[in-house]
Amino acid sequence: MKRPSIFLYITVLSAALTLSACTHPKTSAERHAQHYVYTSDNSSDPNFYTKKADSVRLMTPFFQYFWNMGEKDRAAGMSQEGVQQRVTQFHNEDFLKSIQEKEKFAGGTYENSRAPSPKESRLMAETISAAYLDGYEGRK
Repeated sequence: MKRPSIFLYITVLSAALTLSACTHPKTSAERHAQHYVYTSDNSSDPNFYTKKADSVRLMTPFFQYFWNMGEKDRAAGMSQEGVQQRVTQFHNEDFLKSIQEKEKFAGGTYENSRAPSPKESRLMAETISAAYLDGYEGRK
């Protein structure tokens, strides 16, 4: 039985190092956008396909806004009580209804007239709150 040559080991090691060097850690906003998109996907219609990677890319600036808000509140010296009030505000039904949702379909952008389910609203509030708290606590 012939042993693999040193050349094979070097090739495999250099390929692994090259692939790992090309990756970058996701930001908090990217992680929350990915969590939201994958958790909220409840489509069971085989005639439609959601491009989740595109949805994550489009949702990232939305969650980045709340991360930045948390960072600004910390820089302004907001107390824990103020932070808790802000998080409670994110769970308020009026706040969640104020978020204007648009959808892209067949090359056009449309306002979504469908009201989100209580599960979707709760997920949105929890994800916004988590992004805000990451910004407040300085988690990248």
